[in-house]
Amino acid sequence: VYSKISNIRIRDVKVEIPAGKPDKGYELEGPLLKYPASFNIPESGIFSISPHNHSTNETNVVFYPHNVFPSSITGLPGHAVKNIQLEDIEIIYEGGAQKNRTHIPVDSMHIITEAEANYPEFSMFGELPAWGMYLRHVEGISMKNVTLKYKKDDFRVPFVMDDVQKVSISNLDIPTSLQAPVLWMRKAKEITVDRIRSPYAITEALKLMND
Repeated sequence: VYSKISNIRIRDVKVEIPAGKPDKGYELEGPLLKYPASFNIPESGIFSISPHNHSTNETNVVFYPHNVFPSSITGLPGHAVKNIQLEDIEIIYEGGAQKNRTHIPVDSMHIITEAEANYPEFSMFGELPAWGMYLRHVEGISMKNVTLKYKKDDFRVPFVMDDVQKVSISNLDIPTSLQAPVLWMRKAKEITVDRIRSPYAITEALKLMND
């Protein structure tokens, strides 16, 4: 049995996401990210396994190197997060991602673990292909006047959506991106986009995967 999240409104927020452990020092600080000692990180860096669900008492563990996590709104298959409103939001990331830490290409997003046992820890997926915003299993989201920035260059895509429907985006500002597209969609239906500001023409800024 899964709980459900719906009918959430967040507005007038400005936040900076640091490098390193973003919840360090918080009263409800999450665990250090690590894998069992038996896990071998492949040389390709293309893998997806949740690093969260391992005891802090384990010995000989492999600590998980990762780039700065994006913000995420994620449900589970068949249990979508529904009816979310984001308005007047600015998120500034430290950036500085490096492929030699770990790397999941955006066209490999279908391999990203669902991590049902670790839900809803923000680090439950491990590395993600986006630096700014990651949406998956979402139905009904409105985003108005949202800005995503980084301080240091990040090779990843700014915004990734996977298995989403009924999405309305108005005034999305992504002033810096090393590559197009800035918004990469997979299994996306009923998407309305009105005004995206980015370094690229609108024809380059959006991409829909049909796999």
